[in-house]
Amino acid sequence: MSKRILSVDKAVSILGCFSQHEELGITDIVNLSGLQKSTVYDLVNTLHLNGMLEQNLKTKKYQLGIKLFEFGCLYGKRNTLKKRAESECLTLAQYYTATVHLATHDSGEVIYIDKYEDPQAKVSYSHIGKRAPMTCTGVGKAMLAFLGTEYLEKYIYSQPFPRETEKSILSKHELEESIKQIKSRGYATDYEEIIPGVHCVAAPIFNIAGNVIASISISCFAQFITLQNEEQIGAVVKQAAHNISRGLT
Repeated sequence: MSKRILSVDKAVSILGCFSQHEELGITDIVNLSGLQKSTVYDLVNTLHLNGMLEQNLKTKKYQLGIKLFEFGCLYGKRNTLKKRAESECLTLAQYYTATVHLATHDSGEVIYIDKYEDPQAKVSYSHIGKRAPMTCTGVGKAMLAFLGTEYLEKYIYSQPFPRETEKSILSKHELEESIKQIKSRGYATDYEEIIPGVHCVAAPIFNIAGNVIASISISCFAQFITLQNEEQIGAVVKQAAHNISRGLT
């Protein structure tokens, strides 16, 4: 088993405090992280000196630094999945005048890693880097259907189901029924489960070993994705996801 460096873990936990906060002071970070004030002070200073955090000279509080932005840009530039998916996703966005998401997962949550939008599309609830519940999103459910029981037990069934709207899945039984359907037809849907008035159709992306690593979705206002055209759109999204999977090595 690989050795964990506790000081690195603590530094990462400090950076994680900024996921929901634009600026934080030392006391704020202490309260959010649970670390000792002296530890937080030393680590924040080190992160600041390395460009991972910046200090607002007026408020004396800290915010994420430019070095993290540089690393994020490098990730996007070098990420094989993003490069392989770009053409397929842009085509879908333009053809359907829609928003197309490329997402992966982390510890039971969706992470949007890219977003492609036709200029006339108006679905703006998401942004690159945003996290969302897997059970409430088409991209999340498309991955959950193929992640296996162990993943579900560890990250989904071990905690209450999040309720984003009145139509969100709220029970193990509901999710299992949804998963059966997704496996049968090869795509997932989200009918106002994360945002009222927005529907989406999503399909999973697999790596060369056959493991699900991501998914893509088309998101539109409810009147543009309906029960009548869902199957046709699902077939197109499945094909795009298959093309992306086939190009991964």
